[in-house]
Amino acid sequence: MIVVGRERTSSWGDKDNKRYRRVINAENICPDFNRDYDGGE
Repeated sequence: MIVVGRERTSSWGDKDNKRYRRVINAENICPDFNRDYDGGE
């Protein structure tokens, strides 16, 4: 899978219980045909 976009971090919660995550704002998503894929068979 090829994803084109921007990555950012997001945080929420109290100071003692702060949580973080990475977010991808994807502009385009497409399969990567440079890799072999047999469909799981």
